[in-house]
Amino acid sequence: MKTKSKINAWLQLIRLPNQLTIPGDIIAGFALSGAITADEFPLRFLIVCMIISHLLYSAGLILNDYFDRDVDARERPERPIPAGEVSAKSALISGLGLIVIALVLAFSLSTLCAIVALCLAGVIFIYNYRAKRQSFTAVLFMGACRAINILLGASVVFEKSGCPPQVIMAAAILFLYIAAVTWIAYYEVEKLPSKLQILMIGICPFLVLIPGIDDLSKAGCFALWLALILLFLNTTLICRQLLINTVIEKTPKFIGALIGNLIFIQGYWVAVGTRPSCIWVCSILLLWPLSKAFRRWYYAS
Repeated sequence: MKTKSKINAWLQLIRLPNQLTIPGDIIAGFALSGAITADEFPLRFLIVCMIISHLLYSAGLILNDYFDRDVDARERPERPIPAGEVSAKSALISGLGLIVIALVLAFSLSTLCAIVALCLAGVIFIYNYRAKRQSFTAVLFMGACRAINILLGASVVFEKSGCPPQVIMAAAILFLYIAAVTWIAYYEVEKLPSKLQILMIGICPFLVLIPGIDDLSKAGCFALWLALILLFLNTTLICRQLLINTVIEKTPKFIGALIGNLIFIQGYWVAVGTRPSCIWVCSILLLWPLSKAFRRWYYAS
């Protein structure tokens, strides 16, 4: 196989568009913990945490396709493993290897960071190996993955001040949002989303407000309102498209859009934790058009 095709196959496996939604989880947790506005800004911790998060997320996606290879051979034969572009053995070794590297990096930062990373790695592996076989456990474990990712970004302050309430609220809300998205994705090749599922997506922006609701009336929060307005507009558009869609084959496209919507959620929470924060928030929001562009060539569900 040509090198370019090989690289493209691996980029498919790690869902390149979704990778752009990972830094925001870490930065949001980091910001809500107060670390960005602290006197001593722990830049090394932030950068290494983002690397750890990318490694674990990529490992989870690779292992997902490894354990789904028989199902994909029937339902999604164009995917890299059933198509023969990536061998099952290579996928397994790579997925497990990335987890090991991520945990080594986490232990180099702090014990508490390592504990959070170990929990995340455990949830990822259990989801892929067993939990995703049932819709209920699949929804719970996928939601937990993103929630723990927020905690990973905030773990810089755990030793000094514990876990701040805003971080706990953000993690819980992200859990609910991803659980709702996973519920739709679980049946993406079988049936169209129900109105209840779409409603759950539609109410999520109102829940996202909670960690920073006291800041909405304060001066100097342009970035906060920008992220919030974009979140409501994009969520409304996706929900409308889901309601009028009658073609099951289009559902994966909407799953990708819902995952990309995380960037606006993250942008709002970063604004809450870093106000005044235009540079931080705009850096997060600029990832959305890139993610949208990549979804033209790489699947996200």
